[in-house]
Amino acid sequence: MSAYNADRGEYGLKWTKVKDGEEAEDGFKYQNATALEGLPTRGLAGYYEGGGYAYTLGRSQASAFKSISHLKENDWIDEHTRAIFVEFTIFNNQLNLFTSSFIIFEMMPTGALYPKFKVLPFRLERYRGNNALMTLLSELGMIAYTIYFFVKEIKLMKKQRRSILRISGTWWSS
Repeated sequence: MSAYNADRGEYGLKWTKVKDGEEAEDGFKYQNATALEGLPTRGLAGYYEGGGYAYTLGRSQASAFKSISHLKENDWIDEHTRAIFVEFTIFNNQLNLFTSSFIIFEMMPTGALYPKFKVLPFRLERYRGNNALMTLLSELGMIAYTIYFFVKEIKLMKKQRRSILRISGTWWSS
């Protein structure tokens, strides 16, 4: 199954077809990549377009366990499931560090389950804490250094004009 022949229907609990006038159950209604703010993703065994059947587990451990029980009771994961994406972000206040984690569980027709992990730590608030001033000054110094040497190289190129072309020509011909 590829991204082009994926199921995009709306369903009730236990993947039963929704009758006219009924509303699809949360997690059993297809959402496109725009609605999910998803991007195409390549797994270990397939390509996924960014849309799918999404279910939010909640913000606490208790609500996550309750949501998982609900999904398990209603066969949300079945033999037609190709991949499960788990995405979450955590924040460590002492380190001022965010970590986004992406886990893809791909299910093979043989019954094997292949996980693929991506963990991305990052800082959104760079100029906070004891080293804020030092970080800012270091970055400004690097910008000044880059601009200074860029201008110096431009002046040197204007001064040497043709000789630079001859020198670079020897690099291309060797």
